[in-house]
Amino acid sequence: MSPTGVGAAQRPGGRLDRLLTTAATAGIAIPNFWLGMMLIVLFAVQLGWFPGPGGVDLGEDPLGALHALVLPALALGLVGAAEICRQVRSAMIENLSADYVRTHRAMGLPHRSIVWRHALKNSSLPVATITGIQVSHLVGGAVVVEAVFGISGLGSLVVEATNQRDYVVIQAVVLLTALIVLATNLIVDISYRLLDPRIT
Repeated sequence: MSPTGVGAAQRPGGRLDRLLTTAATAGIAIPNFWLGMMLIVLFAVQLGWFPGPGGVDLGEDPLGALHALVLPALALGLVGAAEICRQVRSAMIENLSADYVRTHRAMGLPHRSIVWRHALKNSSLPVATITGIQVSHLVGGAVVVEAVFGISGLGSLVVEATNQRDYVVIQAVVLLTALIVLATNLIVDISYRLLDPRIT
């Protein structure tokens, strides 16, 4: 769940809501490759906080390799996080205006309990769906992000296998990707039943 979406939904139209909505919209609109290049220019070239393209060998420096993955992870994950934030905000606004929330307030339940225990749980179904979709987008976006940051991974393996017409490797990667998507859909379906027992 996105705490930013929950915070924005509690005061629709407020300053925080407008700021987060604008940031989420910009995050969705920005392409992964452009965001990756901007992160490299700012944090690797100008500030020097992270290593540049090429990464660090995991066998030589495990901590350095993890440190080098921060920028690629941000470039790959921020778009999905922005979409989830928007979905959480929309679902929370709808649920916070529902009759059961007004009933809980009339019963004297604390505001924090109403938001985080009741409204957020009922807002989780559409968010679970979007999260499952974003996983498949992450697999596809890895090809571009790996190329921008010059790191080896599943995406670069597909590109190299395609250039060399290595169909066995391509089939293996497609199979692995399909299994990841299927497993994600299964987890989402199971989460539906856990979040809403009425779903059978």
